[in-house]
Amino acid sequence: FPSHDSSVKAQTTLSQGDVTLVAINSQNPDMFSVVLLKNIAAGTVINFTDNGFTAGTTGRTGEGFLTYTAPGALNAGTVLTWSNGMTITETGWSGNAPTNFSFNGSGDQLFIFQGSTGNWATQSGITLIYGINYGTAISSTSNASNTVQPTGLTSAWINLPTSTNANGYFANGSSATSSVSVTDTAANILTAVTTAAKWVGTSATAATVPTFSFTIIVTGK
Repeated sequence: FPSHDSSVKAQTTLSQGDVTLVAINSQNPDMFSVVLLKNIAAGTVINFTDNGFTAGTTGRTGEGFLTYTAPGALNAGTVLTWSNGMTITETGWSGNAPTNFSFNGSGDQLFIFQGSTGNWATQSGITLIYGINYGTAISSTSNASNTVQPTGLTSAWINLPTSTNANGYFANGSSATSSVSVTDTAANILTAVTTAAKWVGTSATAATVPTFSFTIIVTGK
């Protein structure tokens, strides 16, 4: 009889908008926070890169990658935070200072995806989940600190092009706050989080990131 290892489980396949950014700081130490808008199984792999795009379907290379592998099953609404230099033991993060993974202090970009990091340039087998351009204007001639908007991202994309957004967070409004609590459907939360008017930013100093609480309402049950 064939043997089966019950500890081996298929990872969750994610789609555009299933993970979204809620905070990012380019001033040292670099950090960001994301919220899951879908339940994920243990072993689910999610990649992050500060590489941008040189064209709508062509990824820029030369910058870094960071990988999160879920150490256990996680519910929608879970907030994950990474910061440069953090202790990563048992967190699921692949490193605390990945090679060439570093945000430009005046603004940069961050993309979330599934698929091989080695295929970033060609985008072969890549599923784009989320993208942000912040602190600097989008460019048709991408460099290390800006990007072309990829054609594969529509709803899960935000552009915060002014210098006051070099560091910032989703405040669910236009004023600084110490806590953000949202109860809504995943679709409505994605719409809110990708609305530029609901972000608060700073230019030369790191933003004081609030505590986040997200409760996902599941419809159709």
